[in-house]
Amino acid sequence: MAELGLQATGGHWGTIPRFRDQMQRLVGAAISASWDLDAEGHPIAAGENLLLADRFQLWWTPQILTAAPTPKSSITLSAHFFEQLVASPVPLDLRAVRILKQSPLALDLYAWATRRVSYLERPTLISWEALRRSFGAGYADTPQVYAPEQK
Repeated sequence: MAELGLQATGGHWGTIPRFRDQMQRLVGAAISASWDLDAEGHPIAAGENLLLADRFQLWWTPQILTAAPTPKSSITLSAHFFEQLVASPVPLDLRAVRILKQSPLALDLYAWATRRVSYLERPTLISWEALRRSFGAGYADTPQVYAPEQK
């Protein structure tokens, strides 16, 4: 938590229980993606499931901040997720993460842009429409959100 610039506070409404909840959700997450393909005129539904962790043990004492040592926490990443991380790492700067931590959208944009820039082989223009499709598909087409004449 300190590396992310989060103050560790105990108690029911402290930051430790909320951080613990988010960590449990993260290591318990499974990501599914699906798409349609066309193979010689025949539609094919395809997809992939990605489990982030095979197992985890997270040790916490959220109600009381104690100086007593607790057992070490551990997370065993799934082999497929680990291979994806090694094959295509995204070099996030923890200083930027600390600054953007109050906005999930800002963090998503930072991670997305960092990944895109890290693997560019040539200069690439990303239009507002492409950015909107990636992050704002649920927003209405209003002048405040989308102005097609300003591409």
